[in-house]
Amino acid sequence: MKDHHRFPIPDEWLSDETGMLAESVARWAQREVVAKRSAHREDFEALYRPALRSLMSQVGLQDLLWIESPQEPLSAITLAAVLEQVGRADTGLGLMLANTAALQRCVPAPLQLQLSEKGAIGALVLPGFAAGSPPHVSPGAALGPVAGLHGLTPQVRAQSVDGGWRLEGRAVRPQCHGARATYFGLVAELDSEPALFAVTAAVGGLSVGEPLLKTGLGASLNADLELRGVEVGADRLLVQGIGGHEELLSWYYLGCAATASGALLAMYRILDDWCESRVIKGRKQRFKDNSLVAAVLGDLGEIIATGRILVVHLARRLDTAGGADQADHATAVATTRTVIRGAMEGLDRAMELMGSAGYATEWNLERYWRDIKTLSTYLMLDTVGPAALAHHYFGCRNL
Repeated sequence: MKDHHRFPIPDEWLSDETGMLAESVARWAQREVVAKRSAHREDFEALYRPALRSLMSQVGLQDLLWIESPQEPLSAITLAAVLEQVGRADTGLGLMLANTAALQRCVPAPLQLQLSEKGAIGALVLPGFAAGSPPHVSPGAALGPVAGLHGLTPQVRAQSVDGGWRLEGRAVRPQCHGARATYFGLVAELDSEPALFAVTAAVGGLSVGEPLLKTGLGASLNADLELRGVEVGADRLLVQGIGGHEELLSWYYLGCAATASGALLAMYRILDDWCESRVIKGRKQRFKDNSLVAAVLGDLGEIIATGRILVVHLARRLDTAGGADQADHATAVATTRTVIRGAMEGLDRAMELMGSAGYATEWNLERYWRDIKTLSTYLMLDTVGPAALAHHYFGCRNL
């Protein structure tokens, strides 16, 4: 993996092929995103769309995510290594690929071409905190908290019809890129358990709103969805049951944790370069050689190094066990909570260093700071995570 000499990962954890692919993605990140950001800032059409197209077709990530042979499933280690480098380029792009990778694992090969072409972006629609019966839903079909979703409420209601399902939902907020995603994975509730449905953006009855104004994740043009009588075939029910839902989340959390680790690597490169070129006036001392600054930098290095090891450890666990076991899911939740929390702490402290001198925006550090804070609100792990962990580690049931 890139930066292996500075923040090492045990050699036996990574194959040569994974390392080579990560290096290719790192070169793409520098060439297609980092080098062009000053000119294009966060312009989706000028920066993000061409970069994503290049990543999928020229670097070959579409072949990584659209695996046709069930005998050659996507490796979690490979996914983590790749998304770390994508996250180093842009957190929003990493989030889009984390959504797509988790969803693609649930899509059987015969259904892949019906949902999208290779390289298309998919978006998950996960439950939220809304409770009660909205005005457009009849009292007998009220949406409410579901025990199998740790007390969260599905944003989409599913009803069985002849030969398939009818899906309803208003003000449905995807995890990412709702304005441009080609297909969606919608988590609903069936028999008090989670269920994942796949629908295309072009399906009848689904309408996409205008892109939302956001403070972060500029690459992800998110928008609310409305589903009015969306009917899909029985084959569009991809997952049913708590185990399958937790496996989906475990892989999604891995992708997000790897993306956050990449944001920390970007922070490291920015700070290392900036501190090297700054001199404390009147003392002729490099900024990084000041003892107070060095103490902060040491703490940041610790956060980066331990976060990387946690991410790869989670990936190894998912490669071994798959992620459907409750212990795997708890490990994914705990790891991602820790990595995201570390990323926010690290970026906060880096902002204090650079922002006090007025350089945070010029050097693009504050963009990663905004992105990670926005990502944390989408994942809701600070609010939902403790219940999931208490459920596994201490047997808490009635939460």
